[in-house]
Amino acid sequence: MTPLESAPTTIGKYRLIASLGAGGMAQVYLAVASGPAGFNKLLVLKLLRSELAQDRKFFLMFLDEARLAARLNHPNVVQTYEVGEEGDQTFLAMEYLEGQPWSAVLRKLGRGSIPLTAHVRLLCDMLAGLHHAHDLCDFDGTPLRVVHRDVSPQNVMLTYDGVVKLMDFGIAAASTASQVTETGTFKGKAAYAAPEQIRGEKVDRRADLFAVGVMLWEALAARKIAEGKQDIQTMHQRIAGLDPPIDDVAPDTPAELRAICSRAMSPDPAARYPSAREMQQALLSWLQAQPPSSLGDLVSDAFREEHQRLRHLIDEAIKRSREQSVLTSLPQLSSTLSGTPSNGTPSPASHLTPSLAIQSPSLAPPSRRPPWLLPGLVGVSLLGALAVALLKPSAPAPTPLPAASAASPGVSSAPLAPPPSAPPAPPPSAAPSAAPAASSAPASAEPAILLRPVAPVRTERTAAPVPTPEPPRPDSKPGKKPKRPIDDSDPYGR
Repeated sequence: MTPLESAPTTIGKYRLIASLGAGGMAQVYLAVASGPAGFNKLLVLKLLRSELAQDRKFFLMFLDEARLAARLNHPNVVQTYEVGEEGDQTFLAMEYLEGQPWSAVLRKLGRGSIPLTAHVRLLCDMLAGLHHAHDLCDFDGTPLRVVHRDVSPQNVMLTYDGVVKLMDFGIAAASTASQVTETGTFKGKAAYAAPEQIRGEKVDRRADLFAVGVMLWEALAARKIAEGKQDIQTMHQRIAGLDPPIDDVAPDTPAELRAICSRAMSPDPAARYPSAREMQQALLSWLQAQPPSSLGDLVSDAFREEHQRLRHLIDEAIKRSREQSVLTSLPQLSSTLSGTPSNGTPSPASHLTPSLAIQSPSLAPPSRRPPWLLPGLVGVSLLGALAVALLKPSAPAPTPLPAASAASPGVSSAPLAPPPSAPPAPPPSAAPSAAPAASSAPASAEPAILLRPVAPVRTERTAAPVPTPEPPRPDSKPGKKPKRPIDDSDPYGR
């Protein structure tokens, strides 16, 4: 599920039912327009990002796309129903299509396995849509001089019914655009861009025909023209006019198609076809002599499971929107093919199409977690806790007491500090003689005398000075041990 972010549940007459993702400037949603007698129509709602709405540059770019898209009206161009504002939201209401980008079809089936007639049929229909955009005029008849500038397999939709739709006029150039591309700036995909477009020069409709010529080159050669190359290599090669000639790459293909491809990809714009219609007529003249091919069957057979799953998930999304009056999250439906930038590497969708793949919790694949994983984690946690408890440092055990004093009920186990009048600790050599004296002490002896401090604090002790023996008295007998002088402070000397 995806949070609604700044988008409301409804925008005008449109109710949001699923999120399709986000492009460079806009967030895209699947919406439904409801009417009387159970009327429902699915469509795509494209909203300018809230963080860009305050930026005048992006706002004008979005309006340029909206104005141009609203004027385009052709069976081979994605239809725009409405351009509007609701509160602080600027939106485009666009046609919802069930199908796949041509790039997804090429990737799944492979260029070599798709009949050449299917390639040419798709290019003919795409050229029809391009011609409509190139010839578009304002209401007063002034030519708008539209140039798509991003014609590529990613921007061609093939529906499950076999209809070809040209998409994404987001970077199209037109005379009415408020944002003009600066000289020396390149927009588009390097693999399909004309030499003058790469150089950042002013372009016209013939730049789009060069891109169609590249798509025909790839259909004949059954591979990408920039296979294994970086953008910078492709651009230098294109400007120098060093693209591999189709006659050398695919000499066994129909000569008529190779001639059309070579003319469309001429480095000199004046040597190319002057219009998309003329190039379309040249392709149709070859196609009419070939056996018919069905684009609808091609994509439907290849994506049958995806199509059925998509319909089921959209039906669930509509039911969910009816049951909940206020939606806090939307099912996430992402493009089956993310947008491809000019360097040819897949990236997060820079432009989204209604070719969808659902991400729904109810239909997520089952977990692959082994059944023993959870009990194993619990056991490891318990063993870790036990190890910590065993290794945790504890207070040192008190010094063992003699048996008599340890059994005395009047002796406390708490460490006691010796009283100030306590005698200094005896030297280590006196320890054996102190033990018998302590064992004969009564049970009621004072704890301060019987116990030593057991606090885990190590203190430096200085050895008591050894008393110097007095010289023997004259009256003493030789060999007799002299008596030890009595110290009144020594309790063991009494």
